[in-house]
Amino acid sequence: MYPNGNISNSERMSISSIKSLFLFYFFSASLFPAAFLGARLFFTRFYRIDFPKYYDIVFAGILVAIAFVLTILIYGYFQKPLKKLTASAEEISRGNYGAKALICSNDEMGALGDSFNQMAASLKEKEFMRDTFGKIVTPQIRDYLLTKSVALGGETLEVTVMFCDIRGFTTLSEKMAPEKIVALLNEYFTGLEKCVARHGGVINKYIGDAIMVLFGAPIPSATHASDALAAALEMRETLSAMNKGWKARGLPEIRFGIGIHSGPVLAGNIGAANRMEYTVIGDTVNTASRIEGLCKTCQTDLLLSQSAADLIQAQKTARTETAGKTETAAAALPALTFVADAEIRGRKEKVRVFTIA
Repeated sequence: MYPNGNISNSERMSISSIKSLFLFYFFSASLFPAAFLGARLFFTRFYRIDFPKYYDIVFAGILVAIAFVLTILIYGYFQKPLKKLTASAEEISRGNYGAKALICSNDEMGALGDSFNQMAASLKEKEFMRDTFGKIVTPQIRDYLLTKSVALGGETLEVTVMFCDIRGFTTLSEKMAPEKIVALLNEYFTGLEKCVARHGGVINKYIGDAIMVLFGAPIPSATHASDALAAALEMRETLSAMNKGWKARGLPEIRFGIGIHSGPVLAGNIGAANRMEYTVIGDTVNTASRIEGLCKTCQTDLLLSQSAADLIQAQKTARTETAGKTETAAAALPALTFVADAEIRGRKEKVRVFTIA
């Protein structure tokens, strides 16, 4: 038995190798009858000895019996480890990467089982890394990075960027123990992430108590602006429900501000050659962050830029016209309320911002 595997470094007895097994089969099934026939011909030719004819029948029967026994032994020799290997492979296909092939010999079959166990260990490690990677970045970005060529560079995409920030977090953190703050934030972020994921968005960054969310990247979407608005509205409802639960547990309530802006970004792997991350950069990202900051001034929890509002209206109109229900669906659209022509640092022109009550 070789419970720890690694039989490639062990000494291999020639009698235990498959090559030796087949050589034994060859000698038993070929040379033995050849020697018998040669001896018979020799004695018949030179010594004129006639053997009874039933000798041939008996000898043929002995050869058949020997061949049958050897075949059964060789069949069993291969069948048992292959069945165990097949069972282990089926376990791995069901996600049980801890399944191992039992190694009982140090021959070629043992080497196959050893290689199989090394493969299973490698798959387990890769699955662990993939699962862990999916917790560090969103599953969508993880899959994008795993299927694309990981190199520095990017592409220009039309996306919608959302920033969501907690209001008064500094004051909140001063009144609570660090471990309670972390637990509260984890619960808060988990609730928001579910809202974002349901509408096709990905949380690209956690920036302290804020999140940066992408719609339309890395997976393109024709309705990224509408998806962002739908996610924001659901985030409102989710936060309201979480606040009720926190209040009942004696925890402080949380308020947030959301800024949404649509436009072109440079999306791709950005950073150093040995340490990069998938993200987006550009004026669209900066503007979305500035709009989120305007929520304090405008005393609202949600602001959308003109470009996002136009895209939302166009995307919803396109969908309703396709369905042939333009008037009915238009009446059901959430009403966008104009808030102000706001000045944003870094931009010469004012930005028209809207909200939904």
